[in-house]
Amino acid sequence: RIIQISDWHVGTFAQCRERVERAVEQVNSLQPDLIVFTGDLVNHSASEAEDFEEVLCRLSARDGIVSVMGNHDYMMYSRDFTQRKRREHVLRLQQLQRRMGWKLLLNESFTLHRGGDSIIIAGIESNGNGLEVPNYENYLRQTYEGVSCKGFNILLSHYPSYWRSHVLPLSPAVLQLSGHTH
Repeated sequence: RIIQISDWHVGTFAQCRERVERAVEQVNSLQPDLIVFTGDLVNHSASEAEDFEEVLCRLSARDGIVSVMGNHDYMMYSRDFTQRKRREHVLRLQQLQRRMGWKLLLNESFTLHRGGDSIIIAGIESNGNGLEVPNYENYLRQTYEGVSCKGFNILLSHYPSYWRSHVLPLSPAVLQLSGHTH
């Protein structure tokens, strides 16, 4: 059982924290084997997610939580941020996800084994530039470097728009889970 979560933009819930708490309880009540988070944890800054760390740490799945970054997670909409401050907040958000035990995939993949079966889970970066991802083909190649085409393969990508043009012809993925379109 795989549960997908996307586009939480937790800063939106700063004044109604109980909504995120209820969502976490609902997800956990489904007893997932794996939780995949497909980007946009925040709106503008890493501090939004840091404020919810204790709540987000309660997410639980037998095989863990896997995540990719969305366009908001690259702090592209933080008008007051310099490039240096933007990079700092991106790193803080990535460190937070790792600290919470999430497996953040930045153009990487891994194989999840269960008995004699396996699923390849791959995650590709969005690079934070809206729908324009000029390095998508390179990101895709890097993500699948060394991956066998055998086995069921799931690609986590914040943007759904590259499925037909890039993912199908250039990767072994048979399913793509995306966010962004909320």
